[in-house]
Amino acid sequence: MDLANGYAERDPEKLFQLFKANAHNRIVIENKYAFEDTVSRLAGARRFDYIEHLLEHQKSLPQGRREGFIMRIMMLYGKAGMIKHAMDTFYDMHLYGCKRTVKSLNAALKVLTESRDLKAIQAFLMEVPEKFHIQFDIFSFNIVIKAFCEMGILDKAYLVMVEMQKLGVKPDVITYTTLISAFYKDNRPEIGNGLWNLMVRKGCFPNLATFNVRIQHLVNKRRSWQANKLMGLMQRFGIEPDEVTYNLVIKGFCRSGHLDMAKKVYSAMLGRRLMPNRKIYQTMIHYLCQEGDFNLAYIMCKDSMKKNWVPSVDTISALLEGLKKNNQPCKANTIMALVQRRVPHFSSNQLSACKSILSKKFTIYGTRFYWLTSGFLRVCISHQCFSFGCEEQDDHEKNANSSLYNQKLNKIGVSIQPLPCLGRAHRRKRLQEVTYFGRLEPVTNSYI
Repeated sequence: MDLANGYAERDPEKLFQLFKANAHNRIVIENKYAFEDTVSRLAGARRFDYIEHLLEHQKSLPQGRREGFIMRIMMLYGKAGMIKHAMDTFYDMHLYGCKRTVKSLNAALKVLTESRDLKAIQAFLMEVPEKFHIQFDIFSFNIVIKAFCEMGILDKAYLVMVEMQKLGVKPDVITYTTLISAFYKDNRPEIGNGLWNLMVRKGCFPNLATFNVRIQHLVNKRRSWQANKLMGLMQRFGIEPDEVTYNLVIKGFCRSGHLDMAKKVYSAMLGRRLMPNRKIYQTMIHYLCQEGDFNLAYIMCKDSMKKNWVPSVDTISALLEGLKKNNQPCKANTIMALVQRRVPHFSSNQLSACKSILSKKFTIYGTRFYWLTSGFLRVCISHQCFSFGCEEQDDHEKNANSSLYNQKLNKIGVSIQPLPCLGRAHRRKRLQEVTYFGRLEPVTNSYI
């Protein structure tokens, strides 16, 4: 069996036999991505017996004397959810002639924290340093703090930071950022702000991630102007905002009703040669539709969908409704065509909802057509040109409600609704040949 077929093989039995047959192939053994993919698929098929067989055999190889190789085996067991096997691997490292250091300890600790077993984590923290004469480093403490924050025991996470300082390990920016983010999310901003101030006083300067955490908090509290000010501050300290920063500030201004400021921040981002990501597109399009700026929403939606970043169905529906209301069916059809080409495809119900918006008639409001050529009214609809003859009149005007004109428009789902007539002087300013391009896309300065 060709090893290259392993990436396409979906049968767990054949996949296991394939890798078993290549158990001594150096290329396969050193290819961590091949093993990660294999373990992931076998775990998905719940063939943990196959995973154990493959990984236990790896320990007996000459590479098993390398700490990095054993760490990989532990992490693979962790990915498969086989926590006990991973921990046994760490405790049995001396049997393979492999020396333990804080690196393998951190790998074991990382796997163990994914179990969310507080008692097991605390027992490991108490036992390992004394048993194996290994001291925890900053990475060890950060792993524990992050795990405790994710488990929702923030007070214990904070006490870990206090304890690490007693052991002579200084918290770094990752330590503070993890705790600040957790306390903000737990709606305890007074502690988050206190940790920010403590970090600065201790001489630990915030990085990009720390600024983004604080900006996220300000945005959530509807304090968009302060978020924007903080983004300016970080630039003065030489930290360049990334797409996440700009998206947060843009979202903050949009949610607080300052769409013009959101547009300015978006323009500033483009000026720094940063390209909008999926979230920025989605945020801007959603709020542009809410504010009725369908032209800019259309431009951004088209650009986004060409990259296969498709907004939600609700946002697309709002855009289609807006374009329909503004009598811009050509743009609406462009968006609909992109929706239909989306991969993966929308469901049939979602597509039907979008199509139903376009199936309704587009109404053109106007009272008369004007032209510069005498005797003819020229209208181009869907690449078909219709010319209507008329008698020469003083004002060179033709009633738009002519039965022939309405008859032709009704065939393509368009109706005409009259508006109050304007004065003669104003009408003469708008004399022009009225032409429709595409599907009912009106010319500027026409009444239509």
